[in-house]
Amino acid sequence: FDPSTAPAVRDAVRDSGKNLNPMMDENDKGTIVVPMPRPSAETRASVVKQLGKQTEVAKQRVRRIRRGAQDVVKKGKDGKLEGVSKDDAFRVGKEIDGVTEEVGGVLDGILKKKTEDVMAI
Repeated sequence: FDPSTAPAVRDAVRDSGKNLNPMMDENDKGTIVVPMPRPSAETRASVVKQLGKQTEVAKQRVRRIRRGAQDVVKKGKDGKLEGVSKDDAFRVGKEIDGVTEEVGGVLDGILKKKTEDVMAI
């Protein structure tokens, strides 16, 4: 660790938008002290809102992956893929849909648990 970079690190933490006020420790030139405020109800609500947004982004990624896999399955159903029967393609399509729903449920469960954790503080 190079102590000469401490002021730049302090400034980066301050400017991160997290409402933190880092201070340089006067006794040690390379130590940065970041007092953590108690989370208010507004802060917790903001964190829950951010968690919801991140969960939705994850669900969108899963849906994009599903769409790509379903495109391949559709080619199999149309007979455009060699060695894949229509029955196999249909079965795999159903499995993909099931896994997609399962992952969505897991994400919702994680969001619910984390929301309860954040609001319980």
